[in-house]
Amino acid sequence: MSDARPESGSGSGAAPGAGGHEALRSLLGAWALTACPPEEVVALEAHLTECGDCRTEAVRLRDAAGWLFGDEPLLVTAELRAQVLAGCLGRRPARVRLPGWAAPLDAEAARLDAMLRDLNESEWLTPVDAPWLGRGDAADGSGRWTVVGILCRLTAGDTAVSAALGASDPVPGGRGTASGVGSSARDGIAARTERLVDAWRRHGPERVRQLWREQGRMLVQGAALAGPDAWSLPVVASGEGVEVRRAVLRDALVERAFACWIHAEDVAEAVGQVFEPPRPGHLHAYLENTVSRLPGALDALRRAGRAASGTGGPQVRGTEAAAGARVLRLELEGAGGGEWLVPLDEPGGEVIPAEQELGAGAAEVAHLVTDGRDFCRLAAGRVSVNDVATGAVGDSAAVHDLLHAAPLVAAG
Repeated sequence: MSDARPESGSGSGAAPGAGGHEALRSLLGAWALTACPPEEVVALEAHLTECGDCRTEAVRLRDAAGWLFGDEPLLVTAELRAQVLAGCLGRRPARVRLPGWAAPLDAEAARLDAMLRDLNESEWLTPVDAPWLGRGDAADGSGRWTVVGILCRLTAGDTAVSAALGASDPVPGGRGTASGVGSSARDGIAARTERLVDAWRRHGPERVRQLWREQGRMLVQGAALAGPDAWSLPVVASGEGVEVRRAVLRDALVERAFACWIHAEDVAEAVGQVFEPPRPGHLHAYLENTVSRLPGALDALRRAGRAASGTGGPQVRGTEAAAGARVLRLELEGAGGGEWLVPLDEPGGEVIPAEQELGAGAAEVAHLVTDGRDFCRLAAGRVSVNDVATGAVGDSAAVHDLLHAAPLVAAG
């Protein structure tokens, strides 16, 4: 190989040979990315017919470029994504660190978006059987949902949370910048979903995907930039009409991550794809958040007249109620699982980890064991109580009530 340096300008149209070899070889990267002008392509490809070394390198670079622009599905496991991010951040720490409580939403949104990226036009309209979400958006009048309708529902739920970060309301017909208590949520998730469905019918599914991506990015970035006390910002997590539920931003983002995972499973099942479960740490966060809301769900079950155990004991509101209270031990198995003590008769009661001691006089009346992921699907309304394998001892009425209260903690 000659050490001669190419003359100025020899990279474009230089004849193959000792004088032009290095200049032509320097074009291989641009050629692999189809970024060379036509005259350089002609010269380089003529050279490749004569130079085996450059030809081998050209094949290697063209294959590598295919990974940048290929249409192969981008779905990766949650663990692989976490490993890649950890490696990147190990080499170059983030300028603004993402709070741990926002990481599940960041991960689930990225995984769902990778799947949505690969949907073709007909797959966006694939029917999704999701009666737990009410009447769907399918144009055939069947009442079923479509994949794009599910994304509309997810976007509507996300925008109900974004008010806490001062975001403008992106839903057509929205109310501009939401006020402190979350005026956008008062519209109701169903009403906001309907307006988004109307939008995609006018502008196409990619418009809804764009809105959803922007909302998710704003929520995650807003959480990172809002400072160390952002977790406690008051949020309207969900609501229909005037029935709104207040939470703090940390819990609301965990709930939105849970909803993102559940809706991603809905979409994957509809289009025939396999969607990997969340990372164990993220699944644990979904379970912990869901279990913490069971006392309120039990109260709602009683008020609806559906509880097997009636009032079951004194209705004491507040976390101070411990003495004499009935408690159920809930053990959720599998990766990300855990064990908690759930107060049965305190609508505002605090769920505590099982390793903590009960208050004086509190009575553990039942022990329920089931799979953690199955419990998530039950809480999201995706399966019925009869579909969940359980093991239990103790007060059967208490077990009945907890299982039937779980679907009242629905991922919107």
